[in-house]
Amino acid sequence: MFKITGYIVAFTLLLATAGCSTGREYGAVHKNLEVTRIFLSGKVSEEYRYYYDGVQLEPLSILGVRKDFALKSRFWTEIKLTEGQMKDWRTFFRQSYGWYDDRSHGRISYNGYSIKNPQGQDVAILFSRYDWTVVEFPGDGLIGVHPPQPQALNGAGNLLRMPDRDAE
Repeated sequence: MFKITGYIVAFTLLLATAGCSTGREYGAVHKNLEVTRIFLSGKVSEEYRYYYDGVQLEPLSILGVRKDFALKSRFWTEIKLTEGQMKDWRTFFRQSYGWYDDRSHGRISYNGYSIKNPQGQDVAILFSRYDWTVVEFPGDGLIGVHPPQPQALNGAGNLLRMPDRDAE
């Protein structure tokens, strides 16, 4: 009886610890004024493959991934970005600036972000109205970018913070 219980406990602990180790590496996302300028200037760099999140006419975010990386995500739609499309998006960005956004409970503004791999190399650029995202590197030459989301706010407009577990 004790032998079977021991196996069950050992198996449960193995499953619990295996769930903690995803084997994935995570990247870093940093606000970058130069990336903002690139998108607002309308320049289309051939260095990147482009994707958008949301509706093509009114994207929530635009992602440019270096061509030596493959995007692994079902959330983004790839687009052959032309100067004409960029002009249409720039018009939308200018028109929507300051509109109220129901998801973030604030005014719309777009910002540029640089995305770095775990080794600190720039691998992608992002232009988004939301400022929180997760970037994973599940394997060599692969990048997974979750669509940016608004940060959670409490009723007073302050960022929600998780309580400090050590301060009990």
